[in-house]
Amino acid sequence: MLRAKIHRIAKADELLREILSVCPERRIRPGLEHIQSTLDYLGHPEQNYRNVLIVGTKGKGSMALFSASYLSGIGYKTGMFTSPHLQEIPERIIAEGNRIPVQVIWEKFWRLREKWETGIIPRLTFFELLTTIAVVWFAEQKMEWVVWEAGMGGRLDATNVLPKDLVLISLIGLDHTEWLGNTHRKIYLDKTAVIPDTAVPAVFSRQKHFVTHWAEKDFPGASIFGRDFAWKPIKGQLWEYTGSQKMMLKLRSLGTFQRDNASTILRGMERLWGNLQAKGVECVQNAFLPGRMELIQREPPWILDGAHNPDSFRALVKELHRLFPRQKWLFLVGIQATKPSNKMIPLLESLADCFVFTDVPGALHPSNPEEFVKYTSKPHWVFPFPESLSFSQNSGKWVCVTGSLYLVGAVRNELKLPIPRLYGR
Repeated sequence: MLRAKIHRIAKADELLREILSVCPERRIRPGLEHIQSTLDYLGHPEQNYRNVLIVGTKGKGSMALFSASYLSGIGYKTGMFTSPHLQEIPERIIAEGNRIPVQVIWEKFWRLREKWETGIIPRLTFFELLTTIAVVWFAEQKMEWVVWEAGMGGRLDATNVLPKDLVLISLIGLDHTEWLGNTHRKIYLDKTAVIPDTAVPAVFSRQKHFVTHWAEKDFPGASIFGRDFAWKPIKGQLWEYTGSQKMMLKLRSLGTFQRDNASTILRGMERLWGNLQAKGVECVQNAFLPGRMELIQREPPWILDGAHNPDSFRALVKELHRLFPRQKWLFLVGIQATKPSNKMIPLLESLADCFVFTDVPGALHPSNPEEFVKYTSKPHWVFPFPESLSFSQNSGKWVCVTGSLYLVGAVRNELKLPIPRLYGR
């Protein structure tokens, strides 16, 4: 009966609406049993390629792109799975730089739905569904390596069912505390639970000092930033990586935190093969992920940055200070209700000329932007989106859009900014 309902869907927004009507994104069910049972039924297509898994709080998406760019650059057919998407759902599943077609997602969704409606497999959540579709499509596309960005956690994240050849751990901070725990220790234990054993190389990016101490004690065979690899600034955007090798790099991606991310994946590639290949390093330098310190206009400057927790707000402020000394900004801010806006907005005060607070289009946890005004002493306005964007455009001020990747994606859509090809030959 369900098979007869499969029809052609041409637009990604229609696809997303249809899937969300059956699998609401806000319905979260930690656990591996459902996706494990589904992969058992499908014959374990995830065993057809090698996998890099990236967990952490900040920097996972950039690490995923750097990893996929390197692997593709040295000749491997490489897939990449990330979340959330900025503008369209196919951005989450990429094979050799090509986004999965909308119709392919639609057809695979219906086939899986048919199986769970008839009791053959368990009903899947939104994230489990997309992970399963990615697993199958990457096998069909004959990928040799796939880079996976975990969702919000680690131990019970759907991506943890995958066999792992390399685990990368980005900066660990306080986020999704309602699910992962309200201390750094609890979140650290959840995310590092994906490291299967000492036979699988693990690399920890720059961490808070106490997290580094835990990692050194718990994972003696892992590579630790600051002990086993590091980087230092040279001049301007030029910096030097030191691991098994030394080399100079200049990233297209803005932000010194991107050097932490790039250094981590380079160390991961050293752990896999010993030496780095020049073509792979070149591809890392050229990689760029939209919505992360993205300069979309120069006169006056407009920056889009999907910072959405206190640690990423601190990194944003540091980079704006570094790149644009003494400059004041109009901050167009939208923050989901589950985030600590009371701790985030004050971090922007030192750089703020004024604030425009807005709602977050498509937010899983909508907030009331009127609540944000209590956290600033600077001039401020509150407008619904997209009026907030129009007001900011007409201000003539230097503008930074931040607070949520969903807001950044909505701005890119409203401005009709194209989705670039991220990597691949």
